[in-house]
Amino acid sequence: MDYTAFALKKFEEIIASIPANNCALQVAPNARVVDAGIAEPGGWTSIQALLEGLIGGRGIVHFGRQFYGGHQLPTVEMLLDAPVAACRAAFSQKGGMIGVTNGEEYALGVKICDKRSDVREAGNIVAASETSLLAAALGAARAVPDAVHTLLESGVAEEDILWGWSSAPVALLCNDPAVMRERMADAKSKRIISLWVRGDDALLKRIVEEHHCCELRLHSLASAKTFVKPRVSMHLS
Repeated sequence: MDYTAFALKKFEEIIASIPANNCALQVAPNARVVDAGIAEPGGWTSIQALLEGLIGGRGIVHFGRQFYGGHQLPTVEMLLDAPVAACRAAFSQKGGMIGVTNGEEYALGVKICDKRSDVREAGNIVAASETSLLAAALGAARAVPDAVHTLLESGVAEEDILWGWSSAPVALLCNDPAVMRERMADAKSKRIISLWVRGDDALLKRIVEEHHCCELRLHSLASAKTFVKPRVSMHLS
C-alpha cells in the first residue's frame, strides 16, 4: 500500500474511533478536521493511529517508558524500515504543517494551532494545540526524521541510511506555552536514536562527534563499528 492510501486508511480509523478516542470531527467544505487536542483532549489511541499513518506502514510505533532519576516518562518508540522515505513523505515542514499529501490536499495532515478555525488547509487534518499531548508526542516521534536530516545534510547518501530506531520521552504537559516549549527542548535532549548506515566510517564518526542534541548511535555496516554520542542531559524539568 502506498503512503497516500495508508494515510487515508489511518485517518478513517481515527474518525471511526470517535468519541472513544477523546476526539471530535468537524466537517468543512474542503476539509475534515479532527480535534485531537484543542477543545477535546485527544489521547494515545488517536496519536498511535496518526503516527502509523505518517510513516506509511513502513515501521512500528510503540509507547514505552524511560526512567530519569526517581521519575519516569512515557516514550514514543519508532522502528522504521524506510527512515528517509518517512522523513520526506510526512515529517518535512510545509508552511507549519506536516503530513502526507494527496495532490493539493492532505491525505493525513497535522496542524498545531490554537483554534479549529485556524485550519486553512484542505483535506484530512488532525488539529491540536501547542500544549496538547499530541504535540508533545509528535515532538518525540520526530527523533529519527531529525537525525536523518542531520545525516543527509552532512553528506551521507540517502540510499545508505537503511533502518532507524528511537526512544524519545513525551514532554511533561503544561498549559503555559512558554513552559511547554522549554520542556519540549529538555525532552529533545533525552532522545536515544540508532541508525544503521552504510558509508565512510570517518564521516560517521565526525557526525557523531559534532552532534550536540541527544544520544545518537550510528551503526556502520561497513566496519561493524558503532559510533555513539551520549546524551548531554539527564535532568528532568
